[in-house]
Amino acid sequence: MKSSKVAKNSKTKNNQLVADSIRALPQQMLQVVADWPKVNKPQGSYKEIIVCGMGGSTLSADIIRYGLADMLTIPIRIVNDYQLPSFAKQLSLVIVSSYSGTTEEALACYAEAQRKKLPLFVITTGGKLAAQAVRDNTPRYIFEPRFNPSRQPRLGLGYGVAALLLLLADLRVSSITASKIIRLTKEIKKTASKKEVDLVRGRSIIIVASEHLIGVAHAMSNQMNETAKIFAPYFTLPELNHHLLEGLASLAQPKKQWLVIFLSSGAYDNRTSKRYQLTEKIFQKQKFATYEKSFLGDRLLQALRCLYWSASLTYEVAVAEGLDTTSIPWVNYFKQQLH
Repeated sequence: MKSSKVAKNSKTKNNQLVADSIRALPQQMLQVVADWPKVNKPQGSYKEIIVCGMGGSTLSADIIRYGLADMLTIPIRIVNDYQLPSFAKQLSLVIVSSYSGTTEEALACYAEAQRKKLPLFVITTGGKLAAQAVRDNTPRYIFEPRFNPSRQPRLGLGYGVAALLLLLADLRVSSITASKIIRLTKEIKKTASKKEVDLVRGRSIIIVASEHLIGVAHAMSNQMNETAKIFAPYFTLPELNHHLLEGLASLAQPKKQWLVIFLSSGAYDNRTSKRYQLTEKIFQKQKFATYEKSFLGDRLLQALRCLYWSASLTYEVAVAEGLDTTSIPWVNYFKQQLH
C-alpha cells in the first residue's frame, strides 16, 4: 500500500510538470528571443539547411519547414539517421539538434559534418554534443530549459521553433522577426475541450493533415504515442487518397476503436479542401468515427495553435485514463537492450 501511494504521488507530480510545460510554450519562445542576441550563430549564405536529430529534437524543424513553406527561399531537409546525405556540401548548413545532447544518431551526424568541414550549428541543452560544440568552437545555441519543467523533449518544442525562426531570419531566408514571434506568443494558446477528450478516450487515432499543418500532425502523433500511450499514425492529403482508402477494409473488426481527426484549414488550396470533405465521407461510409478540427490565423499561427491544442488534448486524455504522462517504459527498455 505504501509503495502504491508513492507511485501515485509521483505520477501526480510528473503530470503537473507536463501540464506546466504545455502551458509554458509561449514562455519557451520568449526565452529564445531574449537569449538570441548572445548566441554564436553561423554566418554566410546557404543553398539548403539539413537538420539532424531524432524524435522531439527535430519536430520543431518539421513544424517550421511546412509552416513556412510559402515563404522559405531555401529548402529545409530533415535527417533522422546516422549519416548525412551525399548531397550535403559546403553550401549546406548542417543543424544538429539534440535536446539531451546525448542522442547517438545526432552525435554521428555532427562528427561526419566535422570530418567533411561542413558549416554547422548546434541546438541542445548540454551533454556530449554541447561539450563537443564548445571544444570545436562550433556556432551553437545551448539553452537552459527553464520553461520545460517536465524535461520531455516533445514538450520543449517552443525552444526549437523560436531558434529556427530567428536563425532563418538572420540568414535572410524567412521574414519572421523577433517582434513577430513575440506577437505570436500572445495568440497561440488553444486548449482541448472535454468533448474532444471524451471523443478520443479508448480509441486509436488516425491524424490527417495538409500543407502547413503536416509538421504539427507529426508532433501530434509523437505526443499521442508518448504522452497518452495511443497508437496514432498520421497521413497527408492529397497523398492519402492515392494509397490508403482501399486498405481501410483490413480494419473491419476494430473500426469502432478508431477515430480519424482531420486537421483542416481555410488556408488550404481549394482543391485540397474539396478532398477533405470527400475523404471524411469515405471514412464514415466505412464506419469510422471522424472529427474535424480547424484553426484561425495565418499559416504559422495556425500551426502553433494546433501544436498547443494537440499537446493539451493528449495530456488531458492521459490524465483521464489515469496514466503517468512522462512514463515511457518500452522506450527505456529498448535503450537498455540496445546498449
